[in-house]
Amino acid sequence: MIIINKNKKKISKKNKKLISIKYLFRIFASLIIILFFFILGIWTERYEWDRKISMIFNDSISKITSNFYSTFLPSDKIIIDINFQNYLKLIKSRKTYIENWKASKELRVKVPARISLTPQEKLSAYVSIKGTHKDHWEHPEKWSLKINLRGGKKIFGNTEFAIQHPQTRGYLYEWLFMRFLKNENLIYHKVKFIEVILNGNSLGLYNYTEAHSEDLLRNNNKKNGPIVFYDKNQWVKETSNMFNLPPEEYKDSFFKAELNLVNKSKLINNPELEKLTNFAFDQLKLFRNKELSVSETFDINQMARVFAIKALFGAVEFDWKDIKFYLNPSTLKLEPIGREVHVDYNNQNYETKTWWMSLSEDNFVHSVDQKFFLELFFEDKEFMKLYLSELKRIANLQYLEKVLQINKSELEKKKKLLQRYHPNINVYSEQKMIKQIEFIKKTIKSLKKNNIYFS
Repeated sequence: MIIINKNKKKISKKNKKLISIKYLFRIFASLIIILFFFILGIWTERYEWDRKISMIFNDSISKITSNFYSTFLPSDKIIIDINFQNYLKLIKSRKTYIENWKASKELRVKVPARISLTPQEKLSAYVSIKGTHKDHWEHPEKWSLKINLRGGKKIFGNTEFAIQHPQTRGYLYEWLFMRFLKNENLIYHKVKFIEVILNGNSLGLYNYTEAHSEDLLRNNNKKNGPIVFYDKNQWVKETSNMFNLPPEEYKDSFFKAELNLVNKSKLINNPELEKLTNFAFDQLKLFRNKELSVSETFDINQMARVFAIKALFGAVEFDWKDIKFYLNPSTLKLEPIGREVHVDYNNQNYETKTWWMSLSEDNFVHSVDQKFFLELFFEDKEFMKLYLSELKRIANLQYLEKVLQINKSELEKKKKLLQRYHPNINVYSEQKMIKQIEFIKKTIKSLKKNNIYFS
């Protein structure tokens, strides 16, 4: 006997309707998920959540290791004590930095503090949060600080110095950069790694760098003379709102930059220094206007060597905003004071075209204003000839090995110290520098083959 299911057609229609609803729900859910990740991507880029998550992760590891090594393997310490009211002033100044995206000179706030290397020794000082960019003050506690000791007192031979998280100076690369400058008899800064304790709280291992000062000149066996520079403060103010400002609006920042002097107070009642300073300003101004050549303005040999060493390190830029110049009273030539090598220690792409190779549009230059500055050097045939010669000499495996060997003991100690406090960071790679040398050699060979220079 055959039984006919009269509800079969109705059930089938009902199932089809349910399937359609499920299908639409899946499409809707998929769209929601896509939209969620799209918005998440925008927010991640806008608010740099990936960077902040990475910072929290690295900070957690750093705090654990810092507490361990501070307790069981004590290193050199700088102890800073700031009273509550003055500490609040620093917090307020940091908030202003964040709101302005970059920190101009006008926003900097100095507060009195007590500095010591031991709990028994207390030195009077002024302290301020330093750094133009947020990597110096983004962290809620680990800020970069500028310290001015009072009464002529010194720490590690300096009355003025800066302390900052090693990441802001490329961990070990900035220290090593200074050793290369020293090897070439160029002006270099004293760099150390010390633990910083602020109001009883350990901030971990910090980079200590002496300031541009008379102490710096004295430590480099230089006569007292003016240290001058193209002031970046106007650029800082112009680019503080760069999310709403197209690059064309600040491309002339280099040409508009004022000329400035380190430690203006030294000019008071010092006619000779004032005369030298005005001369240095005139030289920089005429050079920028293309009225003086590189050799007429600078110690051309020193400039070529600084360029070559920066290229050897794979520096991501050679920025007019980072370099200062010392006017040698004997030669009346400006000597470069190299600092902030800016190695991208995470970048493994060694064949990225960079500023040291050429200034064509497809090469990596951070901004147009940097390009204008570099063109003044690269368009000078005498400088280019010397630079290429120095680049060939310095970007050499034997040269690298020689300088590393001279500093081997200290290099290993500092690498080990940094690695202890930052176990998840590759603080230095000799292989990276070797690959950079190979890339430079290949580039020079290609240029020679095509019978062209960098431009």
